[in-house]
Amino acid sequence: MASLKDLESCLSNRSFSIDGRQVRFRLLKKEDTGLWTDFVNGCSRESLWLRFLVPFSATPERAQRFCDIDPGKELAIVAEMSEDERSRAIGIARLAKLSGTDKAEFAVIVSDPWQKKKLGYTLSDMSVGLVRQWGAKSVFSETLMENYAMIRVLKRCRYKVEERNGNMFTMSLDLA
Repeated sequence: MASLKDLESCLSNRSFSIDGRQVRFRLLKKEDTGLWTDFVNGCSRESLWLRFLVPFSATPERAQRFCDIDPGKELAIVAEMSEDERSRAIGIARLAKLSGTDKAEFAVIVSDPWQKKKLGYTLSDMSVGLVRQWGAKSVFSETLMENYAMIRVLKRCRYKVEERNGNMFTMSLDLA
């Protein structure tokens, strides 16, 4: 399993830009509750629904929960860019190890103005790389059948449909 420092350096070496603006990638930290809150508040209800599968809003408790991460169990990649001399999150990918298994769960959300610009795919691809370094043997994602963009991104990352239950898809990628 790679160290936290190795994982962070893997992210910082990645170059990506949208519309000529540089995007930086790093692991989300405990101190990022304000950044996370601003990000969630900037996402549409539909985007939040498609990501969390429930009505979702930023609360101080949720900000704490999503930013104070144990890297042995969870990782979150934040995509950020500078705007008016301050850093702004435009996408977040999250990985969680399933206790007692060699599997990890994956989810991603991109802020509405930055969708359809390959950021979701880039975060997903980076997450696969981190999962490999993390030592997991497979990664999966659950998504609604109506979340066409997420299904396209997962298929592009070589995920396969593992299960369909009602209007939910479970898609997985074997890393062995």
